[in-house]
Amino acid sequence: MIHSPITVKEVTKQLKELDANKSTGHNGLSPQLLKELSPAISVPLVKLFNLLLTQEKFIRICKKGSKTSAANYRPTSLTCVACKVMERIVNKCIINHLKANSLISSSQHGFVLRDQWIQTFLSLVTDL
Repeated sequence: MIHSPITVKEVTKQLKELDANKSTGHNGLSPQLLKELSPAISVPLVKLFNLLLTQEKFIRICKKGSKTSAANYRPTSLTCVACKVMERIVNKCIINHLKANSLISSSQHGFVLRDQWIQTFLSLVTDL
């Protein structure tokens, strides 16, 4: 792993930030339910997430064509809300690692944070 284990604080924060109006995952658990149960489920989720990350077993779904080409795989979009919480935490860890090690080019600012689109726009206008 490129970071320390996921913490209860990280999971609790992500659960509390869930949008209660989003749809449920395939397991029928709504974001509202997970948000309300966050004090009780944070510790078990941390244990599960850290176990999954140490095993490094992730499902890849082949769209079509050769299974040896990365371009033929798609991300899994229909996941449960708990998986989305884990995804956000891992994403944050990866971005922090890339920033800390200067692995992100200044021209990639629009891909780092959602609200950084203005930087892309200003760069474009300046270049014109």
